[in-house]
Amino acid sequence: MSDSRNIPLERLVVEASYPKWAKENLSRPDRIQWPSDPKAWIPLHREMVHRLPLALHPLWVLSVSSHFLMCGKPTAMPFIEDVRRRDLLPEWIFRFQGSWRLVAVVTVESADPRCGCIVPFMVGTVSPADLVSCWPAWMTTHLDGSALSAIETAFAAARRICGIDSPLFVFPLMAPDDDWMVQGRSLGLPMALGAMSVLKKEPLISDVLATGDIEAMDPFRIFPVAAVAPKIQAATDASFRLILIPDTDRNSGKGDSLHGQVPVVGVVGNLNEAWMWATWFSSERESVLLLYQQITRSRDATLLVNNCRSIHIELLESLLSWNGYPQLSERLVQDRECVETLVDKLGACLSTETFSLKRALAIRRLISRDTVFPKMAELWPIAAFKWAIWNLKLANAIGDNTDSRFWQTAATTLQNHCRELDPKANAQFINNLCVTLHNAYAFHPDIPEAFRLALDNEKRYHHGRVNPVLGAMYGTLAQHYGFCGPPYLHKAVRYVGLAQKRFGYGRVNELRQEWVREFAYLVYAFLDAKDFEAARKALWRYLEVQSWSDLKPWTVMKPYERHAAARYMADRLAMDADEAESRIAGHWLKTVHYESASCPEHPHQLIAWNMGRIAWELKQPDTAISWWENSLELCGSGGETVAVMALLPLSGVYRAGRFSERHCGMTGNILQRIRCSQSLHRDHFKPLLDGSPEGTLNLVWNHAQRFFPFSYR
Repeated sequence: MSDSRNIPLERLVVEASYPKWAKENLSRPDRIQWPSDPKAWIPLHREMVHRLPLALHPLWVLSVSSHFLMCGKPTAMPFIEDVRRRDLLPEWIFRFQGSWRLVAVVTVESADPRCGCIVPFMVGTVSPADLVSCWPAWMTTHLDGSALSAIETAFAAARRICGIDSPLFVFPLMAPDDDWMVQGRSLGLPMALGAMSVLKKEPLISDVLATGDIEAMDPFRIFPVAAVAPKIQAATDASFRLILIPDTDRNSGKGDSLHGQVPVVGVVGNLNEAWMWATWFSSERESVLLLYQQITRSRDATLLVNNCRSIHIELLESLLSWNGYPQLSERLVQDRECVETLVDKLGACLSTETFSLKRALAIRRLISRDTVFPKMAELWPIAAFKWAIWNLKLANAIGDNTDSRFWQTAATTLQNHCRELDPKANAQFINNLCVTLHNAYAFHPDIPEAFRLALDNEKRYHHGRVNPVLGAMYGTLAQHYGFCGPPYLHKAVRYVGLAQKRFGYGRVNELRQEWVREFAYLVYAFLDAKDFEAARKALWRYLEVQSWSDLKPWTVMKPYERHAAARYMADRLAMDADEAESRIAGHWLKTVHYESASCPEHPHQLIAWNMGRIAWELKQPDTAISWWENSLELCGSGGETVAVMALLPLSGVYRAGRFSERHCGMTGNILQRIRCSQSLHRDHFKPLLDGSPEGTLNLVWNHAQRFFPFSYR
């Protein structure tokens, strides 16, 4: 197969009189530039039929059919009559908008087993009511019984591993009357990968080729096949980037000599490994994929733990869904050094400087909360205490109050044993307990007694100027008084200063980000007090700029920096922003994209809320509505603490006069959630619960900082 790419159909028409060239390229409709104008099809079709050898006319129709199936517009197929007349495909596959993939199968020529050849197949989902057979009748003359059986096994394995029972259909992109034959079960692996791709609606990488027989049952092992060397050579000649072969072929020496060349030879032992290679491979990722295989094959817990912060997040999540993982987790918890390393790595993901919420959420799954953690607590109580603290901090970060209660209880159970052995961990626990009150919307100027005692103890025994634990506790107090509103501004300012002192005034590299973060607390406290001059100075210190002209591009800012800047601009525009501020805010509206709901972590929902406020103040109501709808989506994907913040964008939609029945229902559901919650402090929301939904939303719009002072987290 030639390495042709993006060939204009017009050129293919001109070259159609060269059968070999036309045949190779019509078999790869994904590489053809098809016309988008429906009027262009008829003259091109007439010219193609005129030039193309008669034997390749069916291939032309199959290629066009494949294009319309892959682009998701099967009903627009212009030559349905040709399909019906030639009995190429069942007409009903064009009535269902399924998911289709082009899958390359490599086999050997029947006349010369030393020569490999490639046969492209289309695999797709079809309407359940119309399925009679998994393939067209004419295909059975070109595949022997074992090959057809391998397809059925592959489809069954794909359905089982995906947990989706949709019917599948397959047909080759070869002329029915052409002289070709596929024998044996080696097409099982490519068929399974193609089926998984359409069922999961995830694409395979381009230019991947595979050969191997699939086991029908979990763990879906890949069995050896014959003639691997000529198949690799065929992949090389056709410019494929990757060829997957069974692991047993490597053990017999068939793949080693070509490793590191093009195509890369990936040796895979089961369908899970093959899927990772076929969807995730690039030349830069080969070593990471090999590490993934090494972990799954060796079941080495230490290897997994040591690499859990460096391995790509997609591979880490795949490891966690791997069926052999529970046994690895049980093995992990028996090793004290391994457990302590894992605890430290989870903590590192939650530190200010190296914060990674998505990775932290993945790493915490390495220890099952209900089955493995109790064993961890019994064997290594101090490590388990720290693990509970980090999980409590993580639950606070995502606003999951149910999970927070669990880890509060778990840590409290271990606290008596660990308090004296690790006073630093105990202080961190008390600090995070204070944050759980904020997550429940329980704001009161009085400091919890346990927090006060832990703070006094930390001050008594740790007199050093630099003390990150004490700095974190002072920082929590700064947030605490900031949440309580402008009457406590002086205390918020005082504790920011004390925190920054304990963080080394920004002169300790590893604590510099902690020191910088304290300026964010000042930004929000000054904004709540309407002291915009002080808020601007604090914002510049937080963003580490000297003036607006030094402001970093939006894409370079971190999420919390974006939120501080957006909150400042929204508040200023609502009052009386200067020309530079208005210009910056207007530029953001033109260039900044909506936050993605795929990672609905705080403060993205508040960024979208404030961007909507900016658009509203700049007289762009449609843009404001779009941002507020984005904020609603993000709130709906978060934990309980975040979910109730949907009242903020709902108040904006109501103010803009775009309130629909859907919005009214959402408002009612949120208010009912607050009334029924076992975690949220209902007295805080009492003014919102007593009146009408309209009155509630007016209160939220006019007193957003009063009800949702979470700008500080």
